[in-house]
Amino acid sequence: MKKRNKIALSILIALAAIRIALPYGIKYELNKTLASLPEYQGHVDDVDLVLYKGAIAFNNFILDKAQTNDTIPFTGIQRTEFGIDFNALINGAFVGNIKLTNPNINFIAAKDTTQQQYGGDYSWFKPIAELRPMEINKLTVEGGNVHFQKFDSSPDVDLMISNITLEANNLRNVVDKSQKLPSSFQLSANVLNGGRLSTSAEMNILKDIPDLSLNFKLEDVAIENLNDFLLTYGKFDASSGELNFYSELAVDSHQIDGYFKPLISDFKVSNWQENKRKPGKLVFESTIDLFIVLLRNQKENQFASKIPISGNVENSKVSYLATLKNVLVNAFVKAYDKDIDNTVTYPLKST
Repeated sequence: MKKRNKIALSILIALAAIRIALPYGIKYELNKTLASLPEYQGHVDDVDLVLYKGAIAFNNFILDKAQTNDTIPFTGIQRTEFGIDFNALINGAFVGNIKLTNPNINFIAAKDTTQQQYGGDYSWFKPIAELRPMEINKLTVEGGNVHFQKFDSSPDVDLMISNITLEANNLRNVVDKSQKLPSSFQLSANVLNGGRLSTSAEMNILKDIPDLSLNFKLEDVAIENLNDFLLTYGKFDASSGELNFYSELAVDSHQIDGYFKPLISDFKVSNWQENKRKPGKLVFESTIDLFIVLLRNQKENQFASKIPISGNVENSKVSYLATLKNVLVNAFVKAYDKDIDNTVTYPLKST
């Protein structure tokens, strides 16, 4: 064999060896970092290199809070894939995209604060974020689930948002740089076995306080599916009812304007047959029923309000007087529509 051919063959063998060994080396370093997180511990099962995509993937990522009795992980992601954003590359930016397949997040409430699992201190987040191979320009989520659980109450609480689909684009403002809100965000999900959640936004997340224009819809939630939560935190349960919730928000140069619009239809709390041996509970729930009956729109059988919010983002104000007035408007003037109102625009008129 010619010397030149031997050199070429040696290079090919070396490259093949590196290709085979590299995922194991990455997995070792990744798990080493995950094992040293403050208050949390994590691991991945294996690492794939997807060369034709210019991507690296982590399979079965698990993150647990340390020193809890819970066997439910804080976060579990079936597959996490980082890749080069070739659309951004065409525009001269070397940034990446990340795709999360079947991620699950479990928030756990408990009377014993050491057993709570919220991830709210974010001490675990920075070391993981530093592992990303490049800045992220696009985020995709498929098949996500979020649970809020409480196991030390009676009954247990388990609220679930399922089948989450999310896509966020141009997060690093690579394209359409002239646009005031160059990034976009869309999310949809199922809520509590029948409800639907959808939200969309345009943003500029590169500002210290991001500018945004956001629409939010939560629709067709059967309130009976919240009964375990209501019994635990409100000491009452519902025998019927439907919840819808709408919001529009705009943030422009630290100023916020918008509203929250909750609507409750066909709502009834008290159940004589269930509560006749619990007179205190019956009186409490009957009082709630009476309040709803007096302040609902009789034609639509709907209790609702529109809660305005405005001011500086760091010191925004809610008008309680306007909120009460809008309860009366819904009850005695005109029932609020089950939809967003299209009354909030960006940029804000005052800026």
